[in-house]
Amino acid sequence: MLGLLKVVNLDIEYEIDDGYLTFEIPQDLSYEEDQKVEVILQTLREGLLDIESGYKKFVKMEEKYNVY
Repeated sequence: MLGLLKVVNLDIEYEIDDGYLTFEIPQDLSYEEDQKVEVILQTLREGLLDIESGYKKFVKMEEKYNVY
């Protein structure tokens, strides 16, 4: 979230609650913003997958796309 809020300077709403994170990326990003967001989200995904692989008993990552 810090990367999205402070590096890309997105004004997005998000919710963090006991092991749960949800947020929505705006549709009207510039090309440069979109590229930065993609790198940050891929880094987040890879980090979470790495944590999940080391703690399968305790961590499960679930990805959802286009949830309205």
